[in-house]
Amino acid sequence: MKGFQHVDENKELSLGLSDGLGMPHQGASGWMPATPRDIIIPSNKRDLSGREIQVWVFIDESGGVIPDSTYIDPITEDTDFNQRIIRQAAEWLFRPATQDGKPVASWFTYQISI
Repeated sequence: MKGFQHVDENKELSLGLSDGLGMPHQGASGWMPATPRDIIIPSNKRDLSGREIQVWVFIDESGGVIPDSTYIDPITEDTDFNQRIIRQAAEWLFRPATQDGKPVASWFTYQISI
């Protein structure tokens, strides 16, 4: 898809959730955050260069994004770019978060450096 970069579960992501490839560490509370399986992120845009935005999505127990939950912070002045990010984020796939081994809904944040 033109204008977007595809990231799949076999590539290392800089999410701060694990120490490289593989699953994040389970804490003493039995909580494991959601981990991306398939993410499409927009390519760099020259007119937005140097900006960082966070994409927030709410993930259900099956690992799907609740589409109307998606938002970005801060929004950019490029409304088309904002809409493309939100539209693509609604299609991301995850391994859901777990609490004591049981899937649970959770928020997930992905930071994009443009």
